[in-house]
Amino acid sequence: NYDQPQTSLQLAYPGVERSAPDFFAAVLMNEILGGSAFTSRLFEEVREKRGLAYSVSSDLVDHQHANALAITTATRADRAAETLAVVREVVKRMAQE
Repeated sequence: NYDQPQTSLQLAYPGVERSAPDFFAAVLMNEILGGSAFTSRLFEEVREKRGLAYSVSSDLVDHQHANALAITTATRADRAAETLAVVREVVKRMAQE
């Protein structure tokens, strides 16, 4: 039995079906948000500016019965709430733009 000093965060937002007219716009949005590893908004805010995590990413999940925008990161347990708040703020800003 050992303590795990990190907390894994996985968030899911409603996704877009591959057949939807705005699917390719969603693909582009995902690249900007967190799909492009070292240049994404999530990476810039979570890792570069705040040093909260080593990696953070987003992905469009397209399944037959469910679609989602999934965001994944891991951080120190004592900074999990801060990391979650930052991720949510980046998503909120992206949605407003």
